[in-house]
Amino acid sequence: MILCGIIYSDDYVYITSPKPIQRTFLVDLASFFIENKILMRDYKEIITIEVGKLGGKPTIRGMRISVGDILNWLASGMTIPEILADFDELTQEDIFAALSYAADRENKIYQIAV
Repeated sequence: MILCGIIYSDDYVYITSPKPIQRTFLVDLASFFIENKILMRDYKEIITIEVGKLGGKPTIRGMRISVGDILNWLASGMTIPEILADFDELTQEDIFAALSYAADRENKIYQIAV
C-alpha cells in the first residue's frame, strides 16, 4: 500500500508520496480526481491542533476525532463508507485530509542537532 497525500487546486493535482510512484499511475489518479470532480481542500483547512484538545494531537476540524483515529480505523480494515456511517459528523474530505496530513508528515525530513 502506498500512502499518498492529494491536494486538488483549480489548475493542478498535487500528489505526495514517501516512495516513487510510476508516472502513468499519477496521471491516471489525477485524471480520476478531475473527471469525478473530487475536490480536496488543503488539509491545513481541516486538520487542527489545539493544546487543550487530545493532548495537542492533530484533530479533524477541532472535534475529538484525531488523525490517528482515522488512520487506525483504516488500518484495521474499515472502509471509508463504514467510517462515515459510524461517525456522521465526518466527511469523505475529512478522511482524505487525514491521509494527506499523514503522507505529508511521512515525507518530512527532520534535522537533529548532534
